[in-house]
Amino acid sequence: MVILFPFIYILMKLYNFIIYKRAPYYDDLFARELAAELRKLKVSEGDLVIMHSGNYAMIEALFFLRPHMDLIDPLPAPLHVVFHHSMTENYGESFNLDYYQRAEPRWLGQRCRSGLPFRALHLFGTNDGLCSEMTALSGLPFKIFNHVEEPAKFSGRLADAEARSPNRTVALRVGVRAKDITAENHAAVALAFKAVRAKDPDSRFVLLGLQSSSSNDVQRLLLSVHGIEVADIASDSDYLDQIAGLDLLLQPYRQADYTNRISAVFAECALLGVAVVAPDNTTMSRSAHLGHVFTYSEIDDLAAAATDFVDAHRTQDFARERLKKMKEAREIFLRNCVTQDFLPAAAEPAVTCGRFGAVAAVVSPFWGKCGSTTVFDSNTEYLLSRGFFVFRMMVSENPAGYWNIDSIFQRHRENSERVRPHAFLLASSTRASTLKVFLSPSFWRKSLFGQLNALNGGAVDHDRTLARYVFENAVVVIVNHAFNTDYARRFRKARIILETQDIQARQLASQRRRNLVTQRIEREADHLRDEIAVWRSVDATVNLSETENATIRSYSPRSTCIRPYMAARRISPKRPWAEFVATNRLDPAFLDRKSFDLMLWGDAHPLNVQSAIWFLEKVVLAHPRLADKSVVVVGRLGPAVYANLGPRPRWYYGDFLDTMDDCFAKARLLVLPDQIGTGMSIKTLETLAIGMPFVATAVAMRGINLGDTNYVPAGSVAEFQQDILQLLRLSASRKKRAELAKYLFSLNFDREFYCRAWDEVLASVGLPQ
Repeated sequence: MVILFPFIYILMKLYNFIIYKRAPYYDDLFARELAAELRKLKVSEGDLVIMHSGNYAMIEALFFLRPHMDLIDPLPAPLHVVFHHSMTENYGESFNLDYYQRAEPRWLGQRCRSGLPFRALHLFGTNDGLCSEMTALSGLPFKIFNHVEEPAKFSGRLADAEARSPNRTVALRVGVRAKDITAENHAAVALAFKAVRAKDPDSRFVLLGLQSSSSNDVQRLLLSVHGIEVADIASDSDYLDQIAGLDLLLQPYRQADYTNRISAVFAECALLGVAVVAPDNTTMSRSAHLGHVFTYSEIDDLAAAATDFVDAHRTQDFARERLKKMKEAREIFLRNCVTQDFLPAAAEPAVTCGRFGAVAAVVSPFWGKCGSTTVFDSNTEYLLSRGFFVFRMMVSENPAGYWNIDSIFQRHRENSERVRPHAFLLASSTRASTLKVFLSPSFWRKSLFGQLNALNGGAVDHDRTLARYVFENAVVVIVNHAFNTDYARRFRKARIILETQDIQARQLASQRRRNLVTQRIEREADHLRDEIAVWRSVDATVNLSETENATIRSYSPRSTCIRPYMAARRISPKRPWAEFVATNRLDPAFLDRKSFDLMLWGDAHPLNVQSAIWFLEKVVLAHPRLADKSVVVVGRLGPAVYANLGPRPRWYYGDFLDTMDDCFAKARLLVLPDQIGTGMSIKTLETLAIGMPFVATAVAMRGINLGDTNYVPAGSVAEFQQDILQLLRLSASRKKRAELAKYLFSLNFDREFYCRAWDEVLASVGLPQ
């Protein structure tokens, strides 16, 4: 081993260099480039920074500028971001859109107030509908911005366009942009050209953009209609010349893509007096006062709209109306100075940032959505509410890289649903890091708990530059789960607060996990020896259970029990059941279900799986009146249970769902079957927060104050069965149990109490709020 180890280690380091020296998986290239440009510009007082074609990804990237530029204070200039289209119409934005649709809008404003790299942020949309939609999604006010065209590029063309009076005896010129031709619309465009030719045999057709004409769809159009002129466009000037030479431009768009999205080519057509054919209920159809707009509802109606234009073009009033609309379009779309829309708004920013918040970090395992996610989110919400600049440091015990990027992206997405920090960072083990830790002499003497902690401590940061910034500047770090404390030793000056969530020694012992070196199944006492050392080493601990807090306090004097918090809410699915089934690729058998008698859900944690199997075998199948009840098992728990119990009549299995709400709404009873557990059950918290009728074991209700309710959780299989039968038989009983859930939530969980308790923890380690 002494001879082989250096050779093996060098090989593994080389492997690590090849795989991990490339760009990190979570690397915001836009933020890096923007930071580089802003450094060159040396932004100063009185400057005006404008960002066009804004989207939520750009807004999220702004928070990376502080570490990338090593800013002490926000830049002394306001930033104006102009959104030209709706996020619901931009499919590449689905990751960010999902978050903004699900999260509380106030958190974007809160993050900006503590982390915006500019003194002020002004947000604009290019039409009223867009402004309303974006204001609702972001929680920040959007103002109207009408300046969508540069006056200079129309120099001379506007006078020419006014002077050119449509001649009803000259052949019409009808055009379409090659870039707008798709598999879905090329046939409809061909029919429109033919319909115009039938009305006006001398009409001419123009395809704008030779560079796009090699596509199969464009070629099909050219073969379908004889004599289409293909216009080569080498510059913006050529483009405008070709537009100005048309009488009509076809816009064969999907209506959904332009509901709140501005069309720049429509503005150009309006200014140049060119009529357009566009979908109904779009920004173009709603701007008919600015130009001649002929609309269609379905793409097959494109030809009818085009012939409507031919008929209108022949009327006496067409030329007069054209000049009137051109004048109005000029007043709306053109300005003498591009900043004219911005300057009057200087005193009314959407949000300001006077100074940056202190840097804080939340370290957590890089798991997908699970019970612990609620605690991670609660930590993040608290730190944001107290004005910190928050990083989420996600630690993966498994290698993570480009070969499993889909899995990484999915887990990251699941950690970004309820609340986001200012920035995410990822660290993961590598073969080299694992080998290095494994061959350390101290590793061989540790319990399995100590080994897991050491392996996570060796994880490699994917973006080492940003990670180094956090390690050097963070003043406080909340570490979730004791097996991440070795990783947290990288922080230079931060106070380390351990959010235990569980006593890991009890978890590992109950799972009968084997030591990685000896392969021996270890006792709780073996794990506890190393875990106690962790409790003693941190500045403070926070625990979910009073019982566990009493144990931990013996070794960590600054130990506090703080239950996690999530907002109470009511279940109200926002889509048809069939859409939910299709989106989550569930078995078609789900479509026929109007309700489920019993619902189990959760992740594939071994204890979750064991408890679900116990419930289905010992409680449901063992009772003749329960064996025929409909049962739905979803989340990553579903495949795990299916693998053990297989298909059953009236049992429905699903995998990870984009949201549980649709299934919650159809469940008559939510089942909390925990048999073993530490800390507290987050599924129990979730059940109480949504106020649904439930059945639970005593273990599932651990840590919950039952007050004077007289409610006693099931202590045996027979009690569990009778509770279920009573609740399924009487709707009044289910309603009473739902009211109990709401009462227990109000009795046990309070946001203000949660925040005050954390204030006291921070004050105890020298960080008063």
